[in-house]
Amino acid sequence: MAGRKRKKVLNSSSDSEDDDIDTDDEYDALEKDLEISKKKLSKMDRKRKRTNKDNATLKQDNAKLKSDLDNSKRKVLLLKSMLGARGAIDYFESKRFTFCAATNFDKMARRYDSRTTIFSPEGRLYQVEYAMEAISHAGTCLGILASDGILIAAEKRNVHKLLDDSVLAEKIYRLSDNIACTVAGITADANILINHLRYWAADYKLGYGEDIPVEQLVRNLCNEKQRYTQVGGKRPFGVSLLYMGWDKHYGFQLYQSDPSGNYTGWKATCIGNNHQSAVSLLKQEYKNPTLAEAKQLAMKVLWKTLDVKLAPEKIEMAVLVRKDGKSVVEELSHAEVTALIKEREEKEKEAEPARS
Repeated sequence: MAGRKRKKVLNSSSDSEDDDIDTDDEYDALEKDLEISKKKLSKMDRKRKRTNKDNATLKQDNAKLKSDLDNSKRKVLLLKSMLGARGAIDYFESKRFTFCAATNFDKMARRYDSRTTIFSPEGRLYQVEYAMEAISHAGTCLGILASDGILIAAEKRNVHKLLDDSVLAEKIYRLSDNIACTVAGITADANILINHLRYWAADYKLGYGEDIPVEQLVRNLCNEKQRYTQVGGKRPFGVSLLYMGWDKHYGFQLYQSDPSGNYTGWKATCIGNNHQSAVSLLKQEYKNPTLAEAKQLAMKVLWKTLDVKLAPEKIEMAVLVRKDGKSVVEELSHAEVTALIKEREEKEKEAEPARS
């Protein structure tokens, strides 16, 4: 009976050893499985991290692509708007030349005549042209260069029986001993320019002890007039002037200047109302006259071109001559002008039968 127990114990011991052996194998197998699982988890974790990183990169790329797409859309919209505006401009530019020229230019002028310094598409300065147009409606002024002097004559329009002759605005101005001028246009503008001319003439004589050369004085004023066509915020002077003068360089001289600042020398010319017909008549009749003949010619031109009947109170005349080596500006008296008008009337009456 004791042997049976031992055997059983032995058997039990043997079973325990077998169990220990089986448990160790299972433990080793589990450890291997655990290691494999860890490796798989590590591999999956690395893959997940790479995926997250790729996702972040993809998100950044997507954001960048979206930003680029938005910028492209804005550029496309901007280009479309620009093309639309350009198309509208091209359309109206093409239509502009299909309209009637006179009506079109009148409408176009409103876009370019608000400032003196803006050129129109045709290369014109409308404000300067308007100033010259104002002069063409002013009283007639003419000048004639004679062999022994110069004559200038002007129409006085402000004639009223209630006006005080002592303060009546004159049309002929003495600038210095050797220069005088007459004006056509806005009298207030003329007064400013006359003050400039007299100042320059007096300043030159004070500095050099002699009369200023005629062309130099004219050029100084034209530079001032031209400056007013280039500076913003100013308008051109609405005045044209005829200058008569004498200097030791060129003798007797007759000049004309306009609001643009341009000046020219003449043998005979006219500014103001009906100046074209007056110049045409002067061109036919001028033959290097003496001063007496120039007076007759001036009266003839005024007789044929003025819209009113000649009268002494409507005409102002002056001559520049040389006496005793000095230049003298003489204004014709009321009696002299009256005599010239009567002489002209007689000649016109004598010519009437011949015309009929």
